[in-house]
Amino acid sequence: MSQHERNLLGCVLFDSDRCLPLCREAGVGTAHFTVPDHAAVWESIEATVSRGRYVDIATVSDRYQGDDPLFLDGLIDGIPTVTHIESYLAEVCKAFAQRKLRGVLDEADAMLEEGVEPTQIANQLQARIYEAGDSGRGIKIVPIGEFRQPVMDKWRKARERGFVGVPSSLDGVNRYLGGYREGCVIVLGAYRSTGKSTMIRTESKWQAENGYRVAIISTEDPAEVDAGIIAAGHAGESPFALDIGSRKADVDAVDMAWTRLSELPLYLIDGANTIEEICAVAGTCVRRYGVQIVYLDHLQDITPEKLSGLSRNDTVGVYMRRLVQLAKQHKVPVVVSSQLSRSSEQQNRPPRLSDLRDSGTIEQKTRQALLMYWSMERDSLVLEVAKNNFGPSGSGCIVEVDRIGNTEVREREFFSQKELDKPHED
Repeated sequence: MSQHERNLLGCVLFDSDRCLPLCREAGVGTAHFTVPDHAAVWESIEATVSRGRYVDIATVSDRYQGDDPLFLDGLIDGIPTVTHIESYLAEVCKAFAQRKLRGVLDEADAMLEEGVEPTQIANQLQARIYEAGDSGRGIKIVPIGEFRQPVMDKWRKARERGFVGVPSSLDGVNRYLGGYREGCVIVLGAYRSTGKSTMIRTESKWQAENGYRVAIISTEDPAEVDAGIIAAGHAGESPFALDIGSRKADVDAVDMAWTRLSELPLYLIDGANTIEEICAVAGTCVRRYGVQIVYLDHLQDITPEKLSGLSRNDTVGVYMRRLVQLAKQHKVPVVVSSQLSRSSEQQNRPPRLSDLRDSGTIEQKTRQALLMYWSMERDSLVLEVAKNNFGPSGSGCIVEVDRIGNTEVREREFFSQKELDKPHED
């Protein structure tokens, strides 16, 4: 078992961005390590994190006080591959749970020797047995009263702001969704080239300008492309005109706009393509930079992993479940764009949740969903609140938007069901 501990520590030291969030999610602590040197290394890792420093062999060695100065190097040299981090982690957590369970059983034996009634022993140790099975994953049994203060504070703040979550630049979205809520996955569904990426870039820039810390992970475009489009839009210039060297485009104005953008807490993630990379780097952004909302553009372009025996539908379902875990673990909203199938166009009807491509799990796991499409009835682009576990949804909950060029989404008009039901007046 000590070898699994060594492998786990080696993985964290070699690639903390990927491995440390997985350890956090599993609730790993010093008690998970049976070898004193291993526990000391983990304490050094925790101390490095608490100081806001990046975890690697150099930073951790500043805190590690072991006798062998080459011990940390040996941990990294001994791991065959970081790819097996989840296997090492599972073995370490399993052994930790077994040790806790044995301790509970030893305590039960001692109580039996003392003549304590079996029923009384079972009642006293039931929570301890449950905790042992939890393996340190963070499951808690909490009295309802402990939630009073944080929830009431959130609702009182909502009375002042008009919403509970990170605000949207669109007032209608805030009124229907309450902003983008912490701990929730929100899906933005649309056809290709309808404006998903434009919506995300616009929302993220507006939120950063209003003091919120934002991260964008794009599986579709390089981060450099996203940055250029945001900067061009901020200057009121066309990215395409700049790409083709049009003399009508004001390059200096874009450069000045970029200087202003550089001061914003807006982080673009480059190179995260698998679901594990995405979740790991998102967790790093939350911990290191205090990011308050994460955008993923988009779900279907996540690099497929080899998940044995799973269909495409099942694989996308796995992605959604991992994103839900990400949002819950870090208590941030995760806004995910998703493609729509073309069946609604073929049937000449507005899209619905079941048109989200590749997996019914997208519809099931998201707490809120917005569908963006062109409404022939209104002759405009609309955002329909197709799912909302916290409030109203459906065809009456629609926000009309203007799409301006390639760079901006702006609210045009807001409709509620009551307003839609009103008789028209001349």
